[in-house]
Amino acid sequence: MNPFLVRNKLPDFHSVKPRHVLPSLNKIITENKKVILQLESADDSPTWENFVIPLEKCSEKLNRVWSYVNHINAVKSSTSY
Repeated sequence: MNPFLVRNKLPDFHSVKPRHVLPSLNKIITENKKVILQLESADDSPTWENFVIPLEKCSEKLNRVWSYVNHINAVKSSTSY
């Protein structure tokens, strides 16, 4: 399992490898594109529940993965340890 894609607990940073980054980002981006295409093709008038919430979920998934990458980069790039 890709540790970046685990959502029910905090990431296991000890199991994270550089090879996990691109697959996790690609998976989330692919899933998000599907949601966005569904939203674009929906016949319903946009509401908070049928438009904003799905977009927010997409954003949260991508931000969660990217925040892990950003955190690891900051730790590895830090000279204060």
